[in-house]
Amino acid sequence: MFIATLLGLSVALIRFTPENSLIWDVSDAQGGIALMFALGVAAFVFLIATPVAYGAIQKKGLLRVVWIVVLGGICAYQFLHAIEIRDTANTLRLAASLNTDPARLSAIGAASRSYHGLEYNIDNRLASNPTTPAPLLITLYHKGRHGTKICLA
Repeated sequence: MFIATLLGLSVALIRFTPENSLIWDVSDAQGGIALMFALGVAAFVFLIATPVAYGAIQKKGLLRVVWIVVLGGICAYQFLHAIEIRDTANTLRLAASLNTDPARLSAIGAASRSYHGLEYNIDNRLASNPTTPAPLLITLYHKGRHGTKICLA
């Protein structure tokens, strides 16, 4: 049971660590709410992964293989989610950096992918960056977000 608990805790930490670092990268009044949500999700992952790991350790034969496949799927999903969060954090840093190439800033602004609800923060960082190209600033203005317009002013 101890090994299963350690495996469950490891999978939960894989989920929590990147989300926690992203929360600290985005200064927002809702940071505490986001932190509590991330803790809740990590606890849920722990409560799911631990019994699955226990089943993978204790069962024999084909049932063990099934539990190992399920545990592998849970781990793979958590790793992929962690990579997406890391990419979002890097995008936030690039959008705010004065050293980012204007062409790269335009590519960030034109991206149609989801950034885990942080598109508004990315738009604000692009609007505040003095190296952002003018066509992208016009696009940001026409999105109609008041906070972004304040950043453009």
